[in-house]
Amino acid sequence: MLRFIQCIFLCLSIGFADAQTNALDIKVCEDVIVLDGELNEKTWKNASIATGFKKNFPYDTGRAMARTEGRIAYDNKNFYVAAECYDSL
Repeated sequence: MLRFIQCIFLCLSIGFADAQTNALDIKVCEDVIVLDGELNEKTWKNASIATGFKKNFPYDTGRAMARTEGRIAYDNKNFYVAAECYDSL
């Protein structure tokens, strides 16, 4: 399970990482995650937040135009990824 989590984190860190050293602290779930689209669990409130995403299209040379926040957590059976994507329009 740990190997799987490390693999997923490596894949996701490509999107979270910048040219500088950035890290996201992934923690074990503090409570049961309900898959309802609401990030109101204690786990999400205490999770580290990934920000500073880059845009990939049409060119990968700048920061994303709209704010996006990502959070990651895991338990013994599941790996959870949450994203809040804002629109500037």
